[in-house]
Amino acid sequence: MVQYKKKKKGRFFMSRTIFSRPGPYLVFGDLPTLPIYFRSTGTCLVRKENIYCSLKSFSASFVELIWGLEGIGEISLYGQKYQIKPNHVFYYMPGEEHSVRNLSEEWRYRWLSFDGPLAEAIMFSFHYPRLQRVAEYPAELFARLEELSSAKNDPTAPRKICGVLMNLIIAAGIPSGDEYLAGSAVSQCLTLIRTSLDDPALDVMLLSGELNLPRSTLSKQFLAKMGVPIGRFIRDQRLHLARSLLRNTTLPIKEIARRCGFSDPCTFTRFIKRSTGLPPREFRTGKQEES
Repeated sequence: MVQYKKKKKGRFFMSRTIFSRPGPYLVFGDLPTLPIYFRSTGTCLVRKENIYCSLKSFSASFVELIWGLEGIGEISLYGQKYQIKPNHVFYYMPGEEHSVRNLSEEWRYRWLSFDGPLAEAIMFSFHYPRLQRVAEYPAELFARLEELSSAKNDPTAPRKICGVLMNLIIAAGIPSGDEYLAGSAVSQCLTLIRTSLDDPALDVMLLSGELNLPRSTLSKQFLAKMGVPIGRFIRDQRLHLARSLLRNTTLPIKEIARRCGFSDPCTFTRFIKRSTGLPPREFRTGKQEES
């Protein structure tokens, strides 16, 4: 466990408590490679005199989940602003540039970061909204994770930690009672999106027609429940799928483009370059060189 405090030009005060692995994830003995590996977790308390003092934009090479605990913070991603309140969970994927700032005088949050060969694919498979209010904060699971991450000379610890990580990921997607989506138009809309990402015609007009709802009604309900417009959600899902397929498969780029709903590979190339800063082939090669 590491504790530190940081003050910058009198503008804000940050205190962190960190549990983390000592280095890159390792395979112990004859144990198989695991789908995800713990990277770090901890709580962060930010106080500042200037209530709207922003932290710099940055990107990371891992998945990170953020639970709001006290106060209000804001995370900006792809031009969209998300307010992180108590019992709200937000996540970002590897390589996604984002910025963080306080909206209240004090903001405390818990983060959890992990990586591994299937980290992105697992997050994509859950189809979580970027931000949602959850049923409860999983304090016992975090306590168990901290206990296991401090264990020494236990070759089975990575497998145990992997199990706790999966439970934490699941806990991050259990909405509070008043935001439960089962049986709603939004739930049906999410199902259609998940099963139709390969359809180039997928948009709010197609979805509203399938659900027999006015476009404005569906758009309003989706935005209220998911915190993001339908078009942006479809784009994010396609980007996550594309990144996962590029990094974790050897499928031809043309086939990946088709699975992500792009009939024209050139349009797909522009989409990936605009989102990641690299065309698909270089994005894939860069990942391979790093591993």
